[in-house]
Amino acid sequence: MMVKTTKGDILKFSGEFLDNGTQSAGIVTGNIIIPVTSIISTAQFEVSAEQFEQLRNGITKVKLSTTPIEHERTFKKDKIGKKLYEYYVNARDKEEYF
Repeated sequence: MMVKTTKGDILKFSGEFLDNGTQSAGIVTGNIIIPVTSIISTAQFEVSAEQFEQLRNGITKVKLSTTPIEHERTFKKDKIGKKLYEYYVNARDKEEYF
């Protein structure tokens, strides 16, 4: 996974596959059933304290490489970076002030 911050820094993360699965459902339109299938994958990425500090400024782009395709999303406003940093600070403070 690659992440681009609002300052233009590019962070690279290596992940470990945890689980995957599929869900199937159907949407009824009139007298026709349209099948809908979603694929769910879970991975875990190791992030250092320095990388969390860089995420504090915000994230503008995320690229996730999966088999067989790459997923890429660009954000006009930060929706992830500041929230991830807050979770990191809360978890760090819980350990320090045990």
